[in-house]
Amino acid sequence: MQKAALIMAGGRGERFWPRSRQNMPKQFLSLTDDGKTMIQLTVERILPLVAMEDIFIATNRSYKDLVRSQLPDLPEERTGGMCLEFLAPVQASGKDGGLGVSAIYVDQLRKELDRMLRMAQENVAVSFQAVLTQDAGKLEQVEKTEEYIDFLNKEISLYISKIISSETNQQASRIVSSCFAISGNIERIGDHADNICGYTKLLRDKHISFSPAAIKEIGQMQDISLKAIAALLIPGAGDLVWLADVGEMEQRIDDMTMEFRHNQLERMRAGACSEEACIIYAELLTDFERIGDHVLNIAQELALAKS
Repeated sequence: MQKAALIMAGGRGERFWPRSRQNMPKQFLSLTDDGKTMIQLTVERILPLVAMEDIFIATNRSYKDLVRSQLPDLPEERTGGMCLEFLAPVQASGKDGGLGVSAIYVDQLRKELDRMLRMAQENVAVSFQAVLTQDAGKLEQVEKTEEYIDFLNKEISLYISKIISSETNQQASRIVSSCFAISGNIERIGDHADNICGYTKLLRDKHISFSPAAIKEIGQMQDISLKAIAALLIPGAGDLVWLADVGEMEQRIDDMTMEFRHNQLERMRAGACSEEACIIYAELLTDFERIGDHVLNIAQELALAKS
């Protein structure tokens, strides 16, 4: 099996202060007599196990040039992968150290969360389509996007934990807390999309197929899931009328789940589906229902932040 390595190289330049700085965190510093930086030494240690072309660097956008200059043998695309697009590193002190200019940080957070949500939305679309077409080849694409979503959740959470610890404005703290909850719920939507796409491998390997009725229901699940997620991305989302609309969609997802479970039992009694297909379909229904739950959680946090 081919091995790959992912090296986390973000940071905010605080751990080794005053040696490290926001524009030069510790992984890019030399702390040994040989003059090699920490990231260079990390790559050297892993090279006996993983080829250079299979090493990936997860870093902030602002550190891409540092990575390229210190690791010139690394394929360029390996340094252009996972990064924060909108969140700037938070300084340990100074006028930008807290959330005193909360409008700036909140705007950055919302843009990064929208980006993260669009990734989850894409994964939901691809995963349902993969099940409908039994295309297990989409699994690698979905897993890569899911890794990116996990990375963003981790980095956004770290960012929030830093700024909220120094924030004295109660309203701003509440908004940032909502952003923290939203990030976690987006990550969970990504998990369920990954689960859904994973079923394609079982379908392919065990030569399992769904009945035409089940396929039609899966298409309906896809449609309302994407409609619900799209509602979260509407500009200015968060008022009470909008929240009620999202709540109705989530209730519709719950109702569909119950209806489809009943239909599944009827197909089982009629012998219209295999036992293995029924098990996979039941798991898929659970993921579908959970996506609706997390969409509503996000909507409620958006409404709370707007209020």
